[in-house]
Amino acid sequence: MPVQANDAAREVPWRPGYRTFVLAGKEHGVGCSASLSVLEPGAGAPLHFHPDVDEILTVRWCAGS
Repeated sequence: MPVQANDAAREVPWRPGYRTFVLAGKEHGVGCSASLSVLEPGAGAPLHFHPDVDEILTVRWCAGS
């Protein structure tokens, strides 16, 4: 799988205060996806369910000031 530099990753508009960048996906020739997400305080996704297996890894968490 090719390595995608974070600063070259394509941003995908999603929700206010929630920025997501594609690090690996179909355009990179892989059958799965990896992304980098940056959330502002109070931003997030509504409660939902995925019927498939999802893996989420939090690399850095900064809560409030």
